[in-house]
Order: sequence, then structure tokens, then C-alpha cells
Amino acid sequence: MEYIYSPLAKGINSVNCNPAGIMNISTFEISIGYASKIDMPDTLATFIATDEDLGEMGGDENPLRGGVYYTDDPNDTATFETRNFDLTFDYLHGGGVTDLGFGFKLGENLAFGVSRRRPTAWDMGFSGDLPAIFKGTVDFRGQTIEALTITATGYAVYDDGVNPPISTAQPLWSGFITQEDYSVLETEMNMTDQVMDKEELMFTLGTKTGPVQWGVNFIPISSTVSFNNTTAMTASAEGGDMKYWVPLFTDYTSAAAWITNELYTKEAGYANLSIIVPADQKVYNIQVAGDYSADMIRMDLGMLWQVNDNFSIGAALENVSGEDLVFRGKGLISTAETYLTGEEPPTFEAGGGVFRPFTSEAKPIEDTESWELPQEYVIQVPRKLRIGAAMKQPFIFAVDYERYLDDIKEGDLTISDLSFLRLGGEMRILFLPIVLKGDSRWLLKPTITGITDPEQEKNINDLFATMPAIPTEIYLGLSFPLFGYDSGFGVRENHASILSMYSGRLLDFLKTISYDIYLRQDSWDITYTAVAEPFYNISGNTSLVEKAQSDEEISFTDVKSYWTQSIQVTFRF
Repeated sequence: MEYIYSPLAKGINSVNCNPAGIMNISTFEISIGYASKIDMPDTLATFIATDEDLGEMGGDENPLRGGVYYTDDPNDTATFETRNFDLTFDYLHGGGVTDLGFGFKLGENLAFGVSRRRPTAWDMGFSGDLPAIFKGTVDFRGQTIEALTITATGYAVYDDGVNPPISTAQPLWSGFITQEDYSVLETEMNMTDQVMDKEELMFTLGTKTGPVQWGVNFIPISSTVSFNNTTAMTASAEGGDMKYWVPLFTDYTSAAAWITNELYTKEAGYANLSIIVPADQKVYNIQVAGDYSADMIRMDLGMLWQVNDNFSIGAALENVSGEDLVFRGKGLISTAETYLTGEEPPTFEAGGGVFRPFTSEAKPIEDTESWELPQEYVIQVPRKLRIGAAMKQPFIFAVDYERYLDDIKEGDLTISDLSFLRLGGEMRILFLPIVLKGDSRWLLKPTITGITDPEQEKNINDLFATMPAIPTEIYLGLSFPLFGYDSGFGVRENHASILSMYSGRLLDFLKTISYDIYLRQDSWDITYTAVAEPFYNISGNTSLVEKAQSDEEISFTDVKSYWTQSIQVTFRF
């Protein structure tokens, strides 16, 4: 508890919570952490794609309706569906020495510490081919081709407005009335993303005036984000021209012969309208790539008042100067190009013909100007005030109130009055040598403006309808003597870890589920911690992906056994 409660802060590992805790070391303290590396071999991950109904693709003289079906089987295009695909998934989470800290106490009134946090990063990539079929369907019932009007029952009347109308005695050839054809396509996806956080050095200085301890942190922080995501669609290597039948006549005379000789009832009375799709024809390319980097220096102030041996009060102000992470872009690319000519889809004119919808030169896709990446992007790091108190007898009980002093803004959404209440304690279970430990963090109802969806606003209000606060983090653990050592274990679940990015740590939002096991004496302690890896767990987990897509609740049992493991060792002299 001394690492997360401001009134209990003690040692080099507590200075992020309250820098005044640096004063509570004996003479010298060293702490080192080591984390496992996760380098997942290429594996399969579930990707969900939904077929697209493109609707009518022309005017009154073009009854063509289009659709994209994410399948390689033309017989599987009867209905629009949501389909699952396996893509290659690569994931790397670096390991090694994650942090190293030293604390020194010089006399009774001065202490300082230096900590180095190794860069924390993950690399993630998706790659694979997504099969697709473009299918065009035509239903000529109720349509007009030039002067030929086709009834709902398949009969036709030719009326050019000059000569007497001519009607068919039988329905038109069934192969003409309703038609469909398709072209096989392939979408190639390559997505590579990397995020890295760095806290190269953290300097902590502490002093004491009477019973009150003071501390200050200086924390240089830098973060980088790199990404290169491309998607390209091409036609199949065999090509896939699409052909549709149209009546074989050009004027009134040939139309009259076409009807009189009943050519309209057989294939010989029709010609092809061909839509040319060359082999390996590029359809579109999309690329979003670049690098963003940001630097800041965060300064924290802390106070710890040991009122007596049983009671203490702590306070900390994080990011005193209100610095933000201002990401500046480099090598930014955001292009969306198409090889379609942009010409209107072909009209189904009598006599047939050829339509070439593709060109060899790419051009920008319309309405993609808004895709341009900003040269600067700001992630707020709001100032936070933490005030707490703790008692140590007859059992340990601590409370911390944390309030964000700045509003959090994301687009039109503004979150104000954001605050948390943390409650925790340690208590012996009856006469047993076992101590029950608990910690919880509660979100007090904030003020949220800019919500445009009434349903979302209702859901937020419903969360706080029965209680003034909702739990966002829970920890339960036990400690007990083991061969003369103090040992224990615990499990933590954190629903609000995403807010860690508003402290300048982009990657801590991944720490949602964890457990720890520890062993300690007065002069040393060792703690083993395992944190569930969200991206690693999603890999190949179709059930979890489908639940996330449908907004179903995800339980602990949905998470596979993929964890980042770390060991923290601290020595005190």
C-alpha cells in the first residue's frame, strides 16, 4: 500500500505516488525490475469483415446493382453477411531491465533519488489477403432500354414515338430478364504499429521541516508512435471481365425484325455488353504512415505529515506546470488512390458494347481530403491533486482523494470534475496469522458535456443512479508468514487503466488484469507480477473478438494465459 497511497509513501518505489516518500528510507535503497519479453511467433488472428451493398450504380437506364462479398466462392453470395477471416498477427512486447532506482538519505533532513525507467514499447502487425467478389445483378423487369419497355411479367413493347408500337407475343429470353456476373478481387492488408514510452531519468529530492516531509520529482518523458498501414485491392491474376446480355437491334427496322422473328426469345437475339477487368488490375491503394514524437518534463510536488506513530496525512500535486504531450509528425503519409476512371457506369444500350472502368494511372479518391494527418497532436496531461490520510492501529486503513484539476477534452466531448476515491486496508483475520489486504478505487460522477447520443447519456446516468460512485479498480490479497518471511499474493482488476495516458504514460492503459506474489523481510523484498496482455490474448480468440464486436460483457475466463511477467527486487540499508 505504500506505493499507491500518498499518506503511506515509503521508499524509491513510492515517489510516483508521493515524492515525499523518499524521506522514509533508512540510509540507502536500491530497486530493480525485470520483465519478460513477449515475441509472439506469426499466428492467426480473427478479422471480421461485413459484405457491402453498393446499391444502384446508375440511373433509369442502368438497372445494375453492385455488391462486394468477402469470400472466394461465387456460390456464397446469395446474401450479405458478416464473415470471419484469419490474418497473420505479429506481436512483440520488449522485456529486460524495466526500471532501476536508487535512493539516498543524507542526515535527517535531506534525501534524493534517481530512477531510470527503460523504454516500454510494443510492436504489433497484421498482414494477410482478404478475398472478395464484386457481383453485379440486373433485373430488367419494369425497365426501359432505349425505346423498349419491359413489363413486370417479362413482355416488352417497342415504341420510338414515331412508328406504331410493336409488342412481343411471348416473354423475353429468361437469360436476359435477370442476370448476374462477378469479378474476383483480392485485398492485401499490411499494418505495422509501434508505440514507445520513455522516462529516461527521474530525479527526486526530499527534505523535512519538523514533522512534515516534502518532496519534488522532475520527470523527463518522451513518447513515439510509428505506423505504416496499407490496404490494396486488385483483380485476380486470371482477370474477370463481366458480361451482360442486351437486345441485338439498333433502330426501328431491326427492332421490328427482332420482334417479328421472335429473336427476343433466344440467346441469338442478344449481344454482350462487356465490362473489362484486366488481370491483376489495381483497384485502389490506401496508405496511412508516419511517425509522431513528443517530449515533456513533468514536475510533481509532495507532502507527508507524520502526525504521530498511528496517523499520517499525505498530499501530492502532479504535473505542477500543466505540461502536455505535444506530438509532432514526421514523414506523414495519408493517401487514398483509385484506378477507376470515374466515368458513369455503362448504360445497357441495345446492340452491346465495351466499357472500360479502369485506368493505368491512380488518382485521389473523392472526399478523402479529411484523411490528412495533423502535423501536431496533443494528449493532455492534466494536473492532479491527491490528498489522503492513513491510520495504522488497530488495523491499517488508508484513503486517498484524487481530483483532476484540468478538464479532459476529446473533440466535442469535455469531462470536468473528474475525481476518484481510493480506499484500502489491511486487517488480521481473527486469531490467525493471516492478513487480509484490500484496495479499491472509485470513480465519482463527473460532469460530461458534448454527448450527442441520448442513449450514451442515459447509460452514463444509469451507472450513477444507485450509487454516487462506481468501482474502477479492485485488489484483494492475503499475506502470511512463510519460513520466517512475510509472504503474500493478490489479484487486481483495473477498469480505468486507460486514464493512465493522461499522466504521460501511453502504455500503462494495457494493465487491466494482474496478479502478484511477494516475499519480504525488513531489509529486502521481491515481488513477482503478471499482467494480462490484451493484444496477445485477442490473437486467435474468436469468442473474445465476437463479444467485443457485439458489446457483450467479457469475463476473466475469456482471457487466455498470456501474461507479461516481471520481478521487482528492492534492498534497503
